[in-house]
Amino acid sequence: MSEKFGEPGGTGELLQEKLLARRDQKINWVNEFWLDDMYLKNRFALPVNSNPAMVFPKENFRDNNDALRFAAHLVSGMLDYKALLDEYLAGSPLCMEQYYRLFSSYHVLGAEKDTVVIKRRSALSQLEHIIAIWKNQFYILDVVLNVKRLDENDIFIQLEKILAMEQDELERYPFIGLLTSDGRTEWADAWDQLIKDPTNRESICIIERSMCVLCLDSMCVLCLDNRNDIELTDTNRALQMLHGGGKKVYSTLTKASSVQDLPAPKRLHWKCSPDVQALLSSAGKLQRQFTISSHFAITGMAVDNHLLGLREIAQEMNMEKPDIYSDETYFISNQFILTTSQVPITAEMFCCYGLVVPNGYGVCYNPQSDYIIFSVSSFQDGKETCSSGFVKAGGVS
Repeated sequence: MSEKFGEPGGTGELLQEKLLARRDQKINWVNEFWLDDMYLKNRFALPVNSNPAMVFPKENFRDNNDALRFAAHLVSGMLDYKALLDEYLAGSPLCMEQYYRLFSSYHVLGAEKDTVVIKRRSALSQLEHIIAIWKNQFYILDVVLNVKRLDENDIFIQLEKILAMEQDELERYPFIGLLTSDGRTEWADAWDQLIKDPTNRESICIIERSMCVLCLDSMCVLCLDNRNDIELTDTNRALQMLHGGGKKVYSTLTKASSVQDLPAPKRLHWKCSPDVQALLSSAGKLQRQFTISSHFAITGMAVDNHLLGLREIAQEMNMEKPDIYSDETYFISNQFILTTSQVPITAEMFCCYGLVVPNGYGVCYNPQSDYIIFSVSSFQDGKETCSSGFVKAGGVS
């Protein structure tokens, strides 16, 4: 079958010629194909299946104020970083395309395919805000007012105000953020119901215009071993970032001349029709089960991307899918048991992500000067995999 596909004058040769023409026309011939196939057409939920997480060096917070000061420091640093994107570094302009995707970018839901939208701003505008999420509620936190950005202490005080708001029981409903953890098709159905109400549309627009989202988690019980407390090991913190604790924990979606003049953060409001309430109930049950179907992006320029390119070219030409793509060998070749990525960072921190297939591993590593930090993930109920065993085997070898 493969010989027939690649024979002179055959289907493979025709598709290869078209692919070479695409290479000459595009900066990156595979990027659009790869992004669609591995992310935007992926109908599984984003947590674990698509979203990676970064675990910072451990901080010892004595109380909520320490945690809020760290969050304020993080937001302030983000604003500093945003300001660098439009400047020239070392006397030469750099391509800033991927960096702008860090801010104000999001997926627009679709029934079959999502779309990535990036809100581009050349500089800090008159008004900039982030969304802070606390106790299942979304709050607008202005970080730039009249072209003047808030300093770190101002941001800290605004975060304090948000935590004070949660005392009102009415502030805790509805749990709209729960819908974002559902499968993409199911979330798209809920989205269509949600935006029928103008209040919901306005709240969503405010979120879409934000620079980023800051999740203020309260201390929670991870309970991997049915304990009633949590030991903040690197593993538990990574799990907290990836999926919030799973079935045993509901994870919540993560100008002024003086402080006295700062407007108080405002909570976004939502209206739930009976249809949306039913979808929320369904999503809640899914969270409790927390059965994750895994599908994660691959990297590199191996044969998989080449074959993907030929397949997508055939689809663009409205050709019948070549037989080679229905062969079991092709299916097996795309079962990536081991997915690895190197994310070098000078600090003692690491990236982590899910795996490609249920019986596989996701391995991310951060090389340091005299050691390497590894993050190994596998499904807890996997019968063929064991992260701790994988790590031990790696240490022996």
